[in-house]
Amino acid sequence: MNQKTAIVALAVTLVLACVTWIALRVPPVPRAPEAPARSWLADIPRVTWTSARIEWGEEPAAAGRADLFRVEALDLWLMRTTPGGPAWPIEPARVRGLLRIITDADASPAPDGQVSTLLCTLTLGAADGVQRSIEVRRPVVGGGAVVRIRDGDGEVSRMATGDLVSAVRAESVASWRVAHAFPDAPAQATGLTLNKDAKTLAMSRADRRWHITHPFGEQAETDAAGALLARCGRLSAARMLDTPIEEHAGWINAPRAALVLRRDVRVATVDGEIERFTLSQELLVGPAAAEPERVLAVSRATLAPVGGGAGSLVWGPLLLTLRAEDFDALGVDALPYARATGLALSAADAGEVHLRRPALGETPAGVPRPPSPGDLSPPGGAPASQGALVRTIGGWQRHSIMHAGTPLDSRGAAEAGALLTLLCDTPADRLWLGAPEGATLVCALAVRSVGGQSAAHAQVLRLDDPGGVMIGVRAGAVTRLFGGEPARRALAFIAELLPEEG
Repeated sequence: MNQKTAIVALAVTLVLACVTWIALRVPPVPRAPEAPARSWLADIPRVTWTSARIEWGEEPAAAGRADLFRVEALDLWLMRTTPGGPAWPIEPARVRGLLRIITDADASPAPDGQVSTLLCTLTLGAADGVQRSIEVRRPVVGGGAVVRIRDGDGEVSRMATGDLVSAVRAESVASWRVAHAFPDAPAQATGLTLNKDAKTLAMSRADRRWHITHPFGEQAETDAAGALLARCGRLSAARMLDTPIEEHAGWINAPRAALVLRRDVRVATVDGEIERFTLSQELLVGPAAAEPERVLAVSRATLAPVGGGAGSLVWGPLLLTLRAEDFDALGVDALPYARATGLALSAADAGEVHLRRPALGETPAGVPRPPSPGDLSPPGGAPASQGALVRTIGGWQRHSIMHAGTPLDSRGAAEAGALLTLLCDTPADRLWLGAPEGATLVCALAVRSVGGQSAAHAQVLRLDDPGGVMIGVRAGAVTRLFGGEPARRALAFIAELLPEEG
């Protein structure tokens, strides 16, 4: 071997030695485990499930079961814990959370030998009639749970997190029920009837406005009605009792108090039509419970078609206990819920104000009557008993026997604005059912909107109260009383519009 060949051989040897050293120093890249073949668990979120059954243990009849089903019209899941027992709404997130945990398990194959006893069997029912069964095994070492399913011709095992075990234990599933006297959002109610203390209050909502329908007809104050619904929303169930309802039939047939909330439900049919139903949630309150400061109550709900037809029981009747003070906080007197302002429109919407002195024999005890056509036209030569204010582009004009379309000066315009602000936009100092004793009838008043439509009518009363003179606006069954300087100004301005001698 010559010197040149030796040098080349040495260089090659050194290169191979370096490559070998580097290969030994760099750790081998681990092979990624093969992802498990997808099973139908991964398709759970894309299926419309309408029912589920959880059966515990090898013998469900002895260990118990829970049946869940979805009411499409109400977008609610209900649960029945005993065959033939009452159904009750559950927290909607519970079902979604359970299905998510099972879906996530599809990505984690169960290690060989991870076998334990059966905890429960979950059977899912889809809208198309397909059923799927899932076995959940008790926790193994590490806290996970083996999920077994039938997929095709074989059996597939997956490893779910310990959250699944916590979710499907019998005591956990029993807590899914909504612990509330009114599980279906009281704030969305469109009608209410409260029977309590030998009185009845009935209210209904239309076009976002609440109206009192019993014991008298009157527009309700939105904030007052909202506060009542908020108190209904605080009627939480301290305990939910699965005792037979028949044991309490005596007081259920003659409850101490009752509260019904109604809600309009619209359902689209397969033909594209809209069917309307009324969901009625009823709470019957009875005697004191065994626990201090608690009362027994029964809650149930029915769904009935609007316009007549038999209703069907949706959930309940279920026995529960309530805090007595929560139910006692529900006020049944109708007057505090009545609209606080004198007229049911804003001052800015008033275009004409017509006034008429009382006719012979007309008293505050009479019911305010709608105005006749003659009352709603600017008099301009009519008897001195009539007067009107008409809003124009240039400002307010006065119409009476002596003033046919006379513009008001700045003082008169200010008085007209103050009168309308008092009648339309100012909350009353006091509400009175009917006409207050000792009140005198000042005039009948009718208001047209800026567009010319009849908007409101009322009686204007005067009451000489010990605290000073008050002006009353009686629209319907309720008189709104206003005192202080605004009342004196309003009465003086009305006297100016309807002078004694014309």
